[in-house]
Amino acid sequence: MGKKIIFDFDGVIADSFDVVYVVANEILRSQGMEEFRSEEELRDMYKTNFYESLREKGFSRARIALFVRKLQKILPERYAGVAAFEGIKEVLKRLSENNDLYLVSSNVRKVIEEFNEREDLNFLEVLGVEDGKSKVVKIKRVAEDSKEFYYVGDTLGDMIEGRKAGAKTVGVTWGYHSRDILEKGKPDFLVDKPEDLLELFQN
Repeated sequence: MGKKIIFDFDGVIADSFDVVYVVANEILRSQGMEEFRSEEELRDMYKTNFYESLREKGFSRARIALFVRKLQKILPERYAGVAAFEGIKEVLKRLSENNDLYLVSSNVRKVIEEFNEREDLNFLEVLGVEDGKSKVVKIKRVAEDSKEFYYVGDTLGDMIEGRKAGAKTVGVTWGYHSRDILEKGKPDFLVDKPEDLLELFQN
């Protein structure tokens, strides 16, 4: 019987950090907010839920809603040049043969769906920011009554939210956060390259 595996998008499948950094600063600048002074400052935003971090940065609910609307407008065009991490497409295709694959992200659903179509990736369901800002809620929605399910992410925030949702968490070290940071979230598993996911899930 196959496993229910829920994937994050940015930093796990899409090599997108540089685009996210540029676009986030453009939006902050347009809203008269202080920009991220370094890439590390943006990476720190993912040590918890990204939208919770925006609130801590001083964003009101209305400003966060505006931020999301701007993301929806800007990101689809910018992601046209974003590539998948080397090896991840082949891994996902092989895993999909015997497992149920889902995708839960804080990104815009249109961005994810267009990327997946371009890269020929098939997930049973895709949930983005339009489906809620809490990954805990979205992971639970996908998991439904499953007794065992997995969340694969690349940030400390992913590990924390995945654990809160009741998932077994898998941290990947090729994304936004390093192994040292991921370990703070006490993931059930840590992998260093996409091919390691085959060994983990095909056992």
